[in-house]
Amino acid sequence: MTCEVRSLPPGASLGHAHQLREYSVSCLTVVEEGRLVGVLSRSDLLRMGQP
Repeated sequence: MTCEVRSLPPGASLGHAHQLREYSVSCLTVVEEGRLVGVLSRSDLLRMGQP
């Protein structure tokens, strides 16, 4: 079984980060020019005060 990896570009808005809730995933990868540069998790959003 495989799943689609959701990703964001660096500098994406928090609105885009709400894909976490929309797709019921626990984290999003941050990708720039095909390279992984970070990971954004639900707990990161909670620490920033975003639901």
